Formats: sequence, C-alpha cells, structure tokens
Amino acid sequence: MLRSNRIWWLGGVLFAVVTFLLLAAIVQQRSPDESVGDLAPGESEMLRARVLEVLEQGTIEQENLSQPFQRLALRIISGALSGQEVEVEYGSLVLTNRSRLFRAGDQVMVERMRSLDGEDLYFIVGYVRSGPLLWLTLIFIAATMLLSGWQGMRSIIGMGVSLAVIVGFIVPQILAGRDPILIAILGSVVMMGISLYL
Repeated sequence: MLRSNRIWWLGGVLFAVVTFLLLAAIVQQRSPDESVGDLAPGESEMLRARVLEVLEQGTIEQENLSQPFQRLALRIISGALSGQEVEVEYGSLVLTNRSRLFRAGDQVMVERMRSLDGEDLYFIVGYVRSGPLLWLTLIFIAATMLLSGWQGMRSIIGMGVSLAVIVGFIVPQILAGRDPILIAILGSVVMMGISLYL
C-alpha cells in the first residue's frame, strides 16, 4: 500500500515537472512574425502616464450638453514610449463630469492607437488604480485566512496559480498565434493538477 502511494506521488511529481518544462519551452519560442517594434494601423496598446500639466480647461457644448474639457500634457511611464511627452484632449469624445477631471501628478491609463493614416492617437481611459486594488487584495487574503485558516490559504494559492497560468501563459500564447486548443489544454492541465493537489 505504501509502495503504491509512493509510485503515484512520484508519477505526479514527474508529470508536473514534464508539464512545466513543456510550458517553459513553448513560452521561450517566439513566433517568426511577432513584432517587437511599432504598432500596425488599427492596433492599440495600453500605457501608463503621469499628468505633467493641465494646458487648457473649460467647457464645451456637445449635442445640447455642456461638459468639462481638458487638454493635458502627459509623460508616458511604461512601454516602448517611456519618457516621451504627449498632449491629450479629454472630454471631447467621451461624456464626463467635473469629478473626473485630472490634475498634475495624477497617474492615468492611456490608450495609444495607430490610425489607418499611420498617426498615433492617444485617449485617456481612466486613473491607474493599482494601489487601491492591492490593498483590497491584501484585505481579501487576510479575511480568507482569518475565516478559513490553512484551507483558505490553499484555495488562494490555487486561485493565484490559475490566474498566473492564464495571464502569463495562455493569453500571451494565443495572442502570439499559437494553436489555442493546445495552449488551453496545456494550461488547464497545469491548473487542474495544482488545484487538485492543493
């Protein structure tokens, strides 16, 4: 009986190691058409930026509605354009109100889109909320451990591993053009194996 349990245990460990090596080999391969440089027309990316200065602020009339408008100077702080300064108009394309106006020093998420003419267009999506989200996550983990103890911690670890596999492996590989069914199956095997073990 004890020997049978050891064989199953060693088989499970060997399976996990082989699966992780296979995933690592797939992740390290780059598809030949993968572009590291500029955006193609119609593509977009999300960037973080800091508001340097409010260049202009007022109200504009849109379809019989008066709403606030800002022209902002931003410095990109993430991605390939890190360090570059851009000007963005906020309030001319989206409905907004005075409580959503930005000030110098605010960190914002900016969508950079390449138009069909090859021109870069920038749109402010909203504030960077990583700080409050981190605090909410820590409070959630503490509450789960307080109420459920070690079993809750194992559940959080399983959820974290699943999220890491989805965000770090499955989504990037599918976006890189690899076979989505194979990638989903490999990722699911890893998530299921670890979750069932926990």
